[in-house]
Amino acid sequence: MRGRAEVARRKQQLLATFKRIRAIDPGELELRSDFARHLCVLTSGFLEQAVQELAMECCRRMSSGAALNFAVAELGRSRNPSVDRLLAFVGVFEADWRTELDEFLTQERRIAIGSVVGLRTAISHGEPAIITYARIEDYSAAVFAVVEFLAERFDPQR
Repeated sequence: MRGRAEVARRKQQLLATFKRIRAIDPGELELRSDFARHLCVLTSGFLEQAVQELAMECCRRMSSGAALNFAVAELGRSRNPSVDRLLAFVGVFEADWRTELDEFLTQERRIAIGSVVGLRTAISHGEPAIITYARIEDYSAAVFAVVEFLAERFDPQR
């Protein structure tokens, strides 16, 4: 699977993980908090991988040969998708897309992206990171909206 199909597969995996936390007794606060941190890492990773996969699919559609090989190799490098990096990355493909994305990124969406990326970094370095299930659920909804917005540009449905 590639492009949108791969992003949809990854989203379904993430949603299944969200579903599993709902089965945890609400009184198990520490366990739910641990799981929320795990979901935060997965949500940030989803954003990173989705943007990468959509951009690769755009390159596959628009180029071939050595140019495609170069683009795929460059896109294969991992990045923490902060709002600024995401805007710059999208702008490399198309300046209008960057402008559209900048307008689409409400304050809520900017906070969601910044939070999941920042918390992922803190969590992965063993630093304290407080996140609730309700908050990561809200953040993930914002991330899903941004990914869908990008999918419309990088891999439009035919």
